[in-house]
Amino acid sequence: MRDLSRSEAVLIAVWTETLLYGIYVPLFVACLWVTWSRKLRVNWKLFAPAIVMFMLSTIHMGGFILSPIPSDFFKDYHTWIYHADLALYVTIALVGDSVVIYRAYAIWDSKFSVVAAPIAMLIASTTSGYYAVAGVNTIQSGQTANIPRVSDFLRTEMILSLALNLTCTSLIAFRIGSSARVVAPLSRSRMSAYYGVLAIIIESAAIYTVSVAIFIGCYLAEIGAQTILFNMNVQIMCIVQALILVRVGMGLHHDDTTLWQTTRSPGGVLDIQRDQGIIGDDTWAKLQATSWTGHCDELHELSPTSPPAHGHSGRVPGFEKAGTGQPDVC
Repeated sequence: MRDLSRSEAVLIAVWTETLLYGIYVPLFVACLWVTWSRKLRVNWKLFAPAIVMFMLSTIHMGGFILSPIPSDFFKDYHTWIYHADLALYVTIALVGDSVVIYRAYAIWDSKFSVVAAPIAMLIASTTSGYYAVAGVNTIQSGQTANIPRVSDFLRTEMILSLALNLTCTSLIAFRIGSSARVVAPLSRSRMSAYYGVLAIIIESAAIYTVSVAIFIGCYLAEIGAQTILFNMNVQIMCIVQALILVRVGMGLHHDDTTLWQTTRSPGGVLDIQRDQGIIGDDTWAKLQATSWTGHCDELHELSPTSPPAHGHSGRVPGFEKAGTGQPDVC
């Protein structure tokens, strides 16, 4: 079967990217709504990158539209638009991969040793990506972008980015799964909540992983479809990050720490064994630590016959009634 020409591939790529951008815009608006509709402190370490990625994806989307002579884009790799197109891809991958590393770092209680290898992969992939961008100037007339100076380093960037995402997702999945097993004897609903978060992380990561894997295959085969996957991945990387924020924000509640700051667990996942020094032998405090929402009805559901211990009134630290500024007391 005949391979796609560059002009055909670019036109299809622009169309598919426009379609994905149309999906991304309302998703990002939903992300804003979920964030600002709640009376909570926003974790800007996750929310700020989401804003940056939206801005970069919008610029990438408008690159072809801004071209005064679109025909030049098809035949000349030396245009500033092509340089910007490739540089934006590498930058969006940098931001997205950094967020993935931060999630793993936070959920593992800020242990640098856990994310040392992913950070090294991030540095190597970003360096390779920008070096490939600089190599575009070496493309001669009549050549494609698959010359070794560009393709070798761009391929390295993509493979390292894929490995980074797989590594961090595995670390997050292992940590959440371990925490779920710890709280399983205390509450089946609590364990289900953990597995709900786990499903969100894995499903969202799978979208990007499959897309990048197909892109790498097309790139290695040097077929025209690589251009289509390249543009699609720009939006897919952004969609995945926003999707996680929206799904977690809408599916979880006040004390969930994937998106918002926590007053109890710096890692974002409660671990009874780790938090033993905080809650001691106070059964009621332990139930508070186990509670997913901090609501009184859930605390009573966990232990309907146990009264507050050591004088606790049932107040969950850091949990306030929305709009009142007053603590929510059982």
